[in-house]
Amino acid sequence: MVENALKCYKIDLKGFMPEGFRYNLSTVRILNEQNLTFMVSKEVLPAFDIYYQEGLRRPQMAYYYGEKTNLVLLPASGPEISRPFYLYGEDYEGAWKAVIDSVIENEDVCVFLWDSEKVNRAEYMTQVLNTIEYAREKGANFTTPYEIAKHFLLLQNVSATVSGNDDGSKITISVKNGNKEAVHGVTFRVEVPGTAEYTVKNAKISRKMRSWDKCVYYVSTDLEPGEMKDIVLEMR
Repeated sequence: MVENALKCYKIDLKGFMPEGFRYNLSTVRILNEQNLTFMVSKEVLPAFDIYYQEGLRRPQMAYYYGEKTNLVLLPASGPEISRPFYLYGEDYEGAWKAVIDSVIENEDVCVFLWDSEKVNRAEYMTQVLNTIEYAREKGANFTTPYEIAKHFLLLQNVSATVSGNDDGSKITISVKNGNKEAVHGVTFRVEVPGTAEYTVKNAKISRKMRSWDKCVYYVSTDLEPGEMKDIVLEMR
């Protein structure tokens, strides 16, 4: 399949989306044997109230009879154009923005399926552009399904051990890259008491969120093949 796509159509096939999201174990086996990186495996309904929220929009590794494969399963987020969700009707923009809010809050992944032919229609174009701008304003990072799956696959071979002082003044994250290639943007979420301020060594603070009782540090680093590193957070 991959060779034919490259030879006949000059397409470097990285992933697959089954029609109607219908697949079985044979599909997983074939895609894994063909060295495809990801499959868009399901569609999650748009978030509303407490429903279709945390944990439903995260990548997962595919298994074949209990054995982990190298195939990443990615969830798509509805609604698709021309397939409105009854709670939002034709307000696709409202539904997509609700998904983005949920993804930002729960640190999930958002994959929209936008048909290029339909997107070009005037009645949908504005809603799509407004959604993209909304995602930018919310701090979302834009990338491709392949890059998401590739990064998630590399993280399977990154391990970490966390240790700290009894008083919480020093936290050490010992991380190792077990891959034969570099991994960029390995990020750890560290939660500390709200009044504490920390400096970080061997990593950078990519984001910090504070509430009345806690502070969450997101510390990121790059790892070379086989590299081991100690990321240290020390209280000021």
